[in-house]
Amino acid sequence: MGTVEDYKKTYCDMDFERRGLFEILCQKFPVEKVIYPGCSSHITPSFYFQHVLYIDRSQAAIDFFSDGENIRRLISMNKVYRQSPYFSFSAADFNDIKQSTVYKYDMLVSLYADDVIESCLSFLRAGGIAVSNNFHDEVLHVIKTDTMELIGKIVGKNSTYTYVSDLNLKVNHRDEEKVQKICVRNTAEGIRYFDNETYYVMKKKANRSI
Repeated sequence: MGTVEDYKKTYCDMDFERRGLFEILCQKFPVEKVIYPGCSSHITPSFYFQHVLYIDRSQAAIDFFSDGENIRRLISMNKVYRQSPYFSFSAADFNDIKQSTVYKYDMLVSLYADDVIESCLSFLRAGGIAVSNNFHDEVLHVIKTDTMELIGKIVGKNSTYTYVSDLNLKVNHRDEEKVQKICVRNTAEGIRYFDNETYYVMKKKANRSI
């Protein structure tokens, strides 16, 4: 299967791109550089952000990103900005490269990978934004470390997204079975994804040097 076909089957055909999520992030936080550890082949962030670093050690991701020419073409066909897209890929375990002191990013995306924010905090500049769907209660763990400040959430309702600014935001335990039931459905056209998740938005505290 080719790169474009792989992306289409995995994300487009299932309505799993979550374009609306990244569109609202782009509108609320017009940042320059984004890092996405545990990305698999989910390149939708590059449709909205011009500079993205993808990190994933899985063979599926390595195979996908080896076709840079077709990925660039796919991004160029879908991007909403005028500049030429810039993306890079690291076939690594992000836990092994977590001590980044040179390259600082404005936004960290964490979806469906364990301990991304804690492991990759050094990649994020002070005041930078992290967004997470609290996979395996990641957000609950992070806010206990006093490194990130919760500033809001993005609520998905059947793949329509709303940003809520809330400094008194409460984070609940993520019930993986419940999330699966409300988001993944069998339809006449096959399995479809209806995003009913909550995405928490955090800001790295200015006094954090790492």
